Amino acid sequence: MTDTDTLVALPPFSLQPIDARSVMLVRADNGAVAALDVRWQRFLGLLQTFRTLRGHAAAIVAAVPELRGQEAELAEGLRQLLPRGVLRTAAEVIAQSAGD
Repeated sequence: MTDTDTLVALPPFSLQPIDARSVMLVRADNGAVAALDVRWQRFLGLLQTFRTLRGHAAAIVAAVPELRGQEAELAEGLRQLLPRGVLRTAAEVIAQSAGD
């Protein structure tokens, strides 16, 4: 499975201000962190449903039409969050459920 077809979602999180242009996203359950542009705040709630990265980009564009045409950049920005452990994969949830 590649990044493009992996189902991911943003679990509960908090935001901490860094400066006027940046916030720190902190995953509540594992403490993983990532610095984000403050403009991402308006659509972080959309990331709480499991989708592919392209699916998340499409959902963001549907909610924020002025981002139309930037789907590839949005998906790439989300892909960069994967190694930081901020997004949860569906496989991670399944593995945790199987261990319970």
